[in-house]
Amino acid sequence: MAGKGASRSIKRKIDEIEDDDTVGKQSGIKRFFEAPKTETDNKPKETTRSSGTSNLTLAWKWKESVLIYESEGVKNSNKIASFDFDGTLAKTSLFKHGPDAWSILYPSCVPTLTRFHEDGYKLVIFTNQASIGKAKATKEKVIAEKKGRLMGFVTEVGLPFQIFVATAKDAYRKPNTEMWELFSQKYNGDVKVNKDKSFFVGDAAGRKKDHGSSDKEFAENCALKFYTEDEFFLKEVHKTEEVSQ
Repeated sequence: MAGKGASRSIKRKIDEIEDDDTVGKQSGIKRFFEAPKTETDNKPKETTRSSGTSNLTLAWKWKESVLIYESEGVKNSNKIASFDFDGTLAKTSLFKHGPDAWSILYPSCVPTLTRFHEDGYKLVIFTNQASIGKAKATKEKVIAEKKGRLMGFVTEVGLPFQIFVATAKDAYRKPNTEMWELFSQKYNGDVKVNKDKSFFVGDAAGRKKDHGSSDKEFAENCALKFYTEDEFFLKEVHKTEEVSQ
């Protein structure tokens, strides 16, 4: 019986990481991110988009159930290097919580990401985080944890990223294509993505060790070349396939 109890405990921990949780109301989550209103909040915000550097406000923002962030220095590009987060770029623990409970997955991550950035690729993260609405902790605590891990990663890597977080089990969640379409249609200026030169890297590829195949299916549904985290950062198969050419 003790063994079964331990198994159930581990399963619950895995669910927290892999987002198999019921999502709470989005309005409660949004209130956590909204800054106190001032007189200028009622004025129309002028935002423009064109090829070259994006003019997004450097802060988290909502688009329906998707949280979006763009760090300083992001430039629109027809070449997109996109990634899942947990288990692909960052190693997260099943038993540790908090915004600092992560580490870069492989030593080769930073130099590989740097090379693609210098080659003109836009670096983008697409991650499912439906556990934001889970009942075991307050929404504020869960959001702060997810946000802290993502921002901590971007800060440590020192490269410009766009981040798209699917916070609900809806059409935006991978392997559906809506999160990619939101990015390509609204958050890449007037630059059309060249899918032949773009790709997605993820750890949910349907292997025996994987928690599912949503990352591989996401890439297939979006007509993007797909790599597992091992293929991309350890075996570096993209070099022989000349992805960056």
